[in-house]
Amino acid sequence: MSEVETSGAYAWRLYLAILTETSKAMGIEEFLLDQAEKKGRHEGKQEGNHEKAIAIAFEMKADGTPIEQIVKFTKLSIKDIKKL
Repeated sequence: MSEVETSGAYAWRLYLAILTETSKAMGIEEFLLDQAEKKGRHEGKQEGNHEKAIAIAFEMKADGTPIEQIVKFTKLSIKDIKKL
C-alpha cells in the first residue's frame, strides 16, 4: 500500500509541476498580450491626437491665424500646416 501512496504522491507532484509550468507559460503569454495592448492603445492615442491637431490647425489656418501661432498651439510642423 505504501507503494501506491508513493505512486499517488509522485503523480500529484508531477501534476502540480505541470500546472506550475503551464501557469508560468500563461503568465508570459498574458504579459506579452498586455504589453501589445498597451502599445496599441498608446499608438492609437497618438494617432488620434495628431488627427485632432490637424483639424484644429485647419480651422486656425482658415481663420487666418499666423502659421507660427498654429505651430505653437498644435505642435505640428510648418510643413504639415502648409499642406492644409
